[in-house]
Amino acid sequence: MPTPNLDLTPLAAAQSQKHVTVNEAFARLDAATQLAVKDRTRTTPPQSSEDGDRHLIADDASGAWLSHEDDIAAWDAAAQNWIFLTPRDGWQVWVTDEQKMLRYDGAVWKSEIPTQLGVNATPDETNRLAVASEAILLTHEGAGIQAKLNKATATDTASILFQTNYTGHAEIGLTGGTDLQFKTSPDGITFNDVITLDAATGAATFPAPAIVDGLSVSPDLALNILPDQGRFGGEVVNTSLLAPSFERPNYLRPYNASTMEGYARYIHGNTTYGGNAGALDPEIDGLLSLMRTQNHRRFGAEWWAMKVTMGHQKLAGVNVGGVIRYLAMLSIGVPLPRALTVGFYARALSGSIYIDQDFTSRFSRWGVNETGNLDAGIIEPDEGWVFIERQVTFNVFGYNAGIIQIRLEETGNEALIALPRVTVGHMTLDPYLPGPLPNARCFG
Repeated sequence: MPTPNLDLTPLAAAQSQKHVTVNEAFARLDAATQLAVKDRTRTTPPQSSEDGDRHLIADDASGAWLSHEDDIAAWDAAAQNWIFLTPRDGWQVWVTDEQKMLRYDGAVWKSEIPTQLGVNATPDETNRLAVASEAILLTHEGAGIQAKLNKATATDTASILFQTNYTGHAEIGLTGGTDLQFKTSPDGITFNDVITLDAATGAATFPAPAIVDGLSVSPDLALNILPDQGRFGGEVVNTSLLAPSFERPNYLRPYNASTMEGYARYIHGNTTYGGNAGALDPEIDGLLSLMRTQNHRRFGAEWWAMKVTMGHQKLAGVNVGGVIRYLAMLSIGVPLPRALTVGFYARALSGSIYIDQDFTSRFSRWGVNETGNLDAGIIEPDEGWVFIERQVTFNVFGYNAGIIQIRLEETGNEALIALPRVTVGHMTLDPYLPGPLPNARCFG
């Protein structure tokens, strides 16, 4: 009776021609040992073969391989025939042309990709890869390297969880959405949202108060420290929706003989959107359309856009992008808090504007971080209104005379500025706030 695994014929008692049986057994053993085949796509033998060549026979075999699908065929040059090995459950074979390991499951050959892997640790159905080590190194192969965490849908989670004794205390990733979130937990069950970075705009929000340079800051509680709420209507507007007349703010001053004057105002109950108090100037309407939906543009706290016109002097020039621009307007030098966030809308009417990044830890346009990109401070006329945010760093002198400033190119160039806001502490301001940011005197 042949052997059960390799189908070897045993020697019979007093058998003659023993060498024939032994040699056949050696041939089968040679074919089955260190099993590696050249390929697994052939249905018929190749036209020529070298002694010991092995193939995994594909479906629909014919010719000399007829009815041997899934068998291993090994060429025996001495006997000038093929040796066939019928696989048993659990056999493994290396396919040379694919550089792939296969395993026979009793019915078909399958790619031998492990479903679990443990390195000095025990994997399980959830943690299919488990590694116990003091460190893990993933290094490049001549250039860069990128690690990927891919989830099926936006509402799933792709994150890194930091644990102590298998209790999670911090998590970073896409947790139930596409925004990048930072979370902390005291017990691994309840997690607190600390920082959220918007996937579309890059804007950062702090759902809980954030501590920055010793200052407790929450964007939802931000107040404008400017005395007129940035409405350019004088301090009388603090307790009124109306700002009937322009009043040049004393916290801003012209430079290089430039001028500052009222340009146009947003009108509460305007006729442009169904009221009867007067039509909006196109530039005001253009900014309003960026801040509010059409159904919410008739009513609101009034504010002015201020026009800055470059004077004839040309001092304090800065060359960015091959163009020299000169200070036309800046804030006055007064004692200031240790950390400030400044935001305002700017519009170039003729020539280009430039906004400095001096003493700025974060500089953004429309909520997108552009820190270090000096070209981001350039605003061209065809860009329309742009919201600028600067997180101003501490000045060792205790003041900063340029937290709000505009540079222009040539004498007569014009720019608009509207709705400036200055808050204590570093935070991300909402560029789409529907109106002025109030100060502490909004009730008198």
